[in-house]
Amino acid sequence: MKIRIKDSSIRLRLSKKDVNSLSEEGCVLSECQITVGNTLKYMISLSDKEEMSIKMKYNTIDLKVPYDQLEAFLREDKVGFEHTIVNGVEGGLHILVEKDFQCLVSRVQEDETNLYTNPQAK
Repeated sequence: MKIRIKDSSIRLRLSKKDVNSLSEEGCVLSECQITVGNTLKYMISLSDKEEMSIKMKYNTIDLKVPYDQLEAFLREDKVGFEHTIVNGVEGGLHILVEKDFQCLVSRVQEDETNLYTNPQAK
C-alpha cells in the first residue's frame, strides 16, 4: 500500500495483494521505517460503524472504513472511494482510497506485477 500525504489530505493506493488482504482479513497494514526504532505504520481496517473514521496512535495511522463502503470497492469494477472526515479542523481531513494501476510508461526500478492493469493502457 502506498501513502501520499499533502496538507489535510491522505491518499492511499492499494495493490491487488492489499485488496485481497482487506477482503480476506479485514485489514491491510504497511510500514515505513523512518529511523532505527521509529516506524510509521498505516492501515485500513473494516468497521461496523456507519461513518469512516481515522486515528493516529503510537506512530500508526488507522483508517476505519464501514463495510458497506468497502464492499463496492472490493469488486473489480470499483476504482476507489473518497470521504472528508470531520476532525475539528477547518475543512476536515480528505481521504482518497484507490486501486493502484500500472504506469503507462514502464519504470525499470518499480515492480508493478501486483498492480492493476491501467485502463488507459493500449
